[in-house]
Amino acid sequence: MSLIAVVVLWATLTGISHISSLRAGMGHLAVLLGAAVLGAVLSVVWPGLHRWLTSIPFAVALLGAVLVLTAFGTFVLQGAPPEELVKRYGSAAAEMMTFLSLDDVFHSGAYRALLGVLALALTLVTIKRKAWRLPEWGFLVLHLGVVAVLVGGLIGSFKGLRGFIDIHEGQVVDSIQLTNRDGTPQNEQRPLGFGLRLDKFEIERYPLEYRFLVYAAEHGEYAVIASHSMKDAARWTPIGDSGEEFRLVKAYPDFLLLEELRESDDPSSGPAVQLRVYEPDGSSRPLILLAAEKGREVATLSGVALRFVWEPDAYKPEATGELPERHAVAVQGGPEIEVAPGQTYPLGGYEMKVVTFLPDFIYDTKAREGRSRSPVPNNPALKVSIRKEGGGPSEERWLFARMPEYSHGSGEGPKLVYTYQAPRKPAERELVIVGKTREVIDYRRGTEAARALLKIGGTDEDPIAPGVTIGCERLLERAEEAHVPTTRSIEWQRPVAEIERRCGETVAREFLGAGPNQALRVGEDGPVLVFDKKSDDIRAYCSRVSVVEGEKAVKAATIVVNSPLEWRGYQFYQSNYRADDLSYSGILVVKDPGLPMVYAGFVMVSIGVIFIFYLRPRIRRARIAAKRSAL
Repeated sequence: MSLIAVVVLWATLTGISHISSLRAGMGHLAVLLGAAVLGAVLSVVWPGLHRWLTSIPFAVALLGAVLVLTAFGTFVLQGAPPEELVKRYGSAAAEMMTFLSLDDVFHSGAYRALLGVLALALTLVTIKRKAWRLPEWGFLVLHLGVVAVLVGGLIGSFKGLRGFIDIHEGQVVDSIQLTNRDGTPQNEQRPLGFGLRLDKFEIERYPLEYRFLVYAAEHGEYAVIASHSMKDAARWTPIGDSGEEFRLVKAYPDFLLLEELRESDDPSSGPAVQLRVYEPDGSSRPLILLAAEKGREVATLSGVALRFVWEPDAYKPEATGELPERHAVAVQGGPEIEVAPGQTYPLGGYEMKVVTFLPDFIYDTKAREGRSRSPVPNNPALKVSIRKEGGGPSEERWLFARMPEYSHGSGEGPKLVYTYQAPRKPAERELVIVGKTREVIDYRRGTEAARALLKIGGTDEDPIAPGVTIGCERLLERAEEAHVPTTRSIEWQRPVAEIERRCGETVAREFLGAGPNQALRVGEDGPVLVFDKKSDDIRAYCSRVSVVEGEKAVKAATIVVNSPLEWRGYQFYQSNYRADDLSYSGILVVKDPGLPMVYAGFVMVSIGVIFIFYLRPRIRRARIAAKRSAL
């Protein structure tokens, strides 16, 4: 019977609240009217109303109803627009929830009425038990504490407000934009009675951290399915469900692939000389000339042609004449084909389009794309797009003439080798380095002007010839060219990860550049491995504010998430910011006048529990002892 009465109470108050809201918007009056009507009905139907309100069955039913509704409001979407409720729960359930005010349980008139009836019942029980007697003080304080919590909650529900402040650095705001419970703004500004000034908005970022991200296709779009720190990736780590694994060998923050010569025992290896070019800004770079490889035996620097030969009679003056720029691509081990940017070529079952050429490639981490550092061909790179003949998805790759083993593609398709020949004009001066005799012959317009011994270990102060800033580091009759990865600095300017990739018993070493454009794809539709910095790099943000009354700042505070500023009953919470405007701060404002009563109620409940479980037994024992001593 008690449970039925509680359900009838909820339905009656909800219906009256709906009717009143539709007609006059007076939901609070509807709750009071509904309570009065229901009280009159109950007083007629059940003469023992007082006894019924203070009975244990009614208390259990009322508490059970409040707990169920509280749980419903906690786990079911609240304060959402009707279309969101229909989308999530269906039209029939959404209509029922809206009619019974279950879409906003805690702010419904019926829920407030139940809390009011519960507070009334607890008060009546306290009076009925004559809890003002000393042994019952714990019971009195405990029940009054619960009543205080309920009344405080009702006061906050009726009189509380919620709003928002949009503010910029240096700006003073003295009112708030009121918002609905779902966060949508109302057409009302509420004066604060004081001003709030934003002195400084600050953002704290996480330390720069690069990670390995594994993407997989889900419903036609790629999403991150795994994220691994560089520390975790130092051991074998699966690449999704592809059956392949990878591990990090070394990370290079500012990647540079150095060229160097090594002695070779292979009879087919040819002669080579390693020079060092000294730049005007004090920097230097290596330059390798190979006598037996066409196009690699000649270089032009600042109008001076350099040519390396092994035998003295191998020099031909016409070899240092004008040469056009040349791009050539070959499938590893196959013949070269000359290519040009913007053109498409068949390539062994594949179709290759040459997208663009950059003479001095560097990867821009901010723009997430390659660019040219200078027009000088220090690091020639060719961007190509490859797909199977007959159609299908295409894959873009960067090919590097100076770094043929640097690969970041999917591993599928042909292994491509890029060769570049820079354009050359006839030189006024030519230096011929003769390896066998260790001489340097200085030609001026094709006529020998001087001859000298080659200085091994020469520097910019002791160059291979007067008037040039080129020294000789090594001269080898049989040499092999090697590329040594290193880093220019510890700054994360051009990050590259050197990884090992394992499939079964096969292990291959590759270089993986940072950013999605350098991704490593496993198979045509398989997962994708990306080496990139952590995207969510904002660790915390805060607003340094001052409370202004009149024209004087009376209080300074720092508002951070979960640590609000409290002033004159208002709580100011850090809410949001704008990445494109770091002088802006969004601040949530909440005022709950019933909160002090709620806190007081919690204190009273604690005191009541202490009295009941600790003081009351002592009082009883003292009384029993006093009676025994009187006997």
